[in-house]
Parts: sequence; C-alpha cells; structure tokens
Amino acid sequence: MQKKIPRIMSLQVKNVTEWKVRQADLELGYLKSAFPDYAKQSLRDAYLANSSDLDYSIDLLHHFDDDEINGDKSSVRHWILGMLQNLYQQLKLVLRQIWHKFKSE
Repeated sequence: MQKKIPRIMSLQVKNVTEWKVRQADLELGYLKSAFPDYAKQSLRDAYLANSSDLDYSIDLLHHFDDDEINGDKSSVRHWILGMLQNLYQQLKLVLRQIWHKFKSE
C-alpha cells in the first residue's frame, strides 16, 4: 500500500519549487544586467554550471572578462574542457547504471 503525501505537504513542495524558479529568474535577470554583452543562454549555462550559485557565477563571468581583456583564451578553453570531461564522466556513470538495470531484467 502506497503512502499518500498529505495535501499540505504537497502544497509546501510546490511553493518551494515555485520559489526556487522565481529566485533563479531573478538571479539570471541580475546576471543579464551585470553582464549585458553576454548572451542570455551563456549566462544561464554559467549559472547552471555553478549549481545555481550566483556568487560563483559572477566570479566565473568576471574571470572570463579578465581573460578576454588580457587576451588569454587558454584558461577559458581549460575550463570548457574540464566541464566536458565532467559531463562525459557523469554520462558514462548514468549509461552504466542503465545498462546494468537493463541487463538484470
């Protein structure tokens, strides 16, 4: 028998989710106003890559600005390669889990 989540609890979860969405929208709006030369998608990607942490996202974007001013593209490439390697490792793990689940059925 499945347990039902009390209605009041499901409303709280919904409110928390709505709050997080609104907070993310506000923070992305702030990033757009602070970094008007960046595309909205690039700002969103930087925000999500930093686990929706506004401070880390700002630091990262300032780092990119400094690199562009100094003409140093190598650290940006290094960061991108690191992110791609991290995504690749996560994808391998997920695919391995799917394979084991499929194999056991």
